[in-house]
Amino acid sequence: RTMARVEVIRDLEFEERVPVEVVSRQEYQSDRSPGGTSTSATYEAWNNQVWEALLLVSEDQNVSDAFGTVYGSSVQGFYSPSKDEIVLVSDSETPTVDTRTLAHELVHALQDQHYTLSGGASTQDGQLAEDGLIEGDANFVEDRYDERCGSGWTCLDEPSSGGSGTPDDFNFGVFLTVFTPYAEGPDLVDELVARGGGDWDRVNAAYDAIPQSTEQVIHPEKYPDDEP
Repeated sequence: RTMARVEVIRDLEFEERVPVEVVSRQEYQSDRSPGGTSTSATYEAWNNQVWEALLLVSEDQNVSDAFGTVYGSSVQGFYSPSKDEIVLVSDSETPTVDTRTLAHELVHALQDQHYTLSGGASTQDGQLAEDGLIEGDANFVEDRYDERCGSGWTCLDEPSSGGSGTPDDFNFGVFLTVFTPYAEGPDLVDELVARGGGDWDRVNAAYDAIPQSTEQVIHPEKYPDDEP
């Protein structure tokens, strides 16, 4: 049902079904958190310097650990292109499905089936800009899904959170950096839908012309002409 509703909102059809698994947050933190490993000691040393230069981690911190804590505490679900599956993370003792999060991740599956999700950006700002389109698209659909749940659609109740709160070592600077595409991206998608007269053609075309900077995401009027 959620797949069908996403197709209605996004005006795009799935080419194949997507398997879904629901796990507890404890299981996710122990087995699946994406923040923990790096490609090499050289890369990790370099990456630590990048985030230290941004004044977001201190000299005695490892940014990989910071990412592990941020993702482990805040991720509600994710889509794995390599496995072509969705994993939802539940905070309740008995794992349950949050259909709004499921709708968000189903958009990522749609994107993977129809578009190329890597624009090959060589800078962190470019990568965040690309994420702004990808996550903005998914969040925009999730918001519209939520609106329809309040007026016309019968939807499952959102699961109550059973989380233990924010860990003491939670790095809000790192969190806000990775959260920016989710927060600012929907405005870019909203702008593109408006330019298209209410249809999704401009959004679809944007996957062939990925935003080049977070400035273009935060200020949608600068996309695509105002290059960095």
